[in-house]
Amino acid sequence: SPNSSISEESKNMTESEYKTSCKEIEYKELFRYIEENKGNMFHFKGQIQQVVSDGESESEYLIAVTKDEYDYWEDNVYVVLDRTYFKDKLLEDDIIDFYGECNGSYSYTSVLGESVEVPKISVLYVDLNK
Repeated sequence: SPNSSISEESKNMTESEYKTSCKEIEYKELFRYIEENKGNMFHFKGQIQQVVSDGESESEYLIAVTKDEYDYWEDNVYVVLDRTYFKDKLLEDDIIDFYGECNGSYSYTSVLGESVEVPKISVLYVDLNK
């Protein structure tokens, strides 16, 4: 089921309780200590780089979460969004705040055919920055 990565405890929280439980973290710290960060809850702001799949129960995205001094976004995370609470279609280049749990790392094949490893986050709540 799409919810398998989200703990029961999390699903029983209100939205505000859940969001308050999500901490901020630097990408490098998250990725360097990825095993230790498994199961921890985080809040990120980021820009959607790619819509990997857009489904009714869950959607998947590559989202860059570090904004550099020139306003470019980098440092992708792989996000699996549980569609229970957020139904709007998200598009490439959308800026969102998202709240979720780290599931370790995820490997995918880039357009250049290289294997890329990134942190994976299972997300319950999204706020679209309009």
